[in-house]
Amino acid sequence: MKPEYAFDSTPSAGTTMPVADGIHWLRMPLPLDLNHINLWLLEDDGGWAIVDTGINTETSKELWRETFTGTMRGLPATHIIATHLHPDHIGCAGWLTRQFDVDLWMTREEYMLARLLVADTGKPAPEEAIRFYASRSIANVSVSSAAWCRDCPSPTFGFTRTTGSRSVSIHGESSSGGDTRRNTPAFTVKSRTC
Repeated sequence: MKPEYAFDSTPSAGTTMPVADGIHWLRMPLPLDLNHINLWLLEDDGGWAIVDTGINTETSKELWRETFTGTMRGLPATHIIATHLHPDHIGCAGWLTRQFDVDLWMTREEYMLARLLVADTGKPAPEEAIRFYASRSIANVSVSSAAWCRDCPSPTFGFTRTTGSRSVSIHGESSSGGDTRRNTPAFTVKSRTC
């Protein structure tokens, strides 16, 4: 089943598309059958909040550099927000936080598991993991804990914990962490226009 979008078009990989006042949809390429990840840029006071970061590749970093000077108009990131720990969502988080000297915002559980996975010894993946990824056409990516570490190097040594009681303010609006126990996004961002 093909996803339905509220828009007539979608951005191509590496480009952005405005979807509402102050909200831009950014697509980053992935080296998988699922060939992209959707990321979000939210206009903030004096800069941009970045929601999810893309996989850690030189291609992603180069597209981010183009986005900094293009859509972001040279303005800084004010927040880096990770919805969850998958490498396509936090792969460039450490790099982006260092680029802009800002905190990574995510739930404690997701952050701690990401740190744990990054610290793995790099032993080969179990056969069942290899079969699982191969069944999803990910055979062209090295399947091991070392691959996870490569695609998601240290997200950052510090983070700002998102919880239901702690909120982040973006462009004067506040939102708080989601509930990962119910498999909901780890961070939800409300828009004043959506």
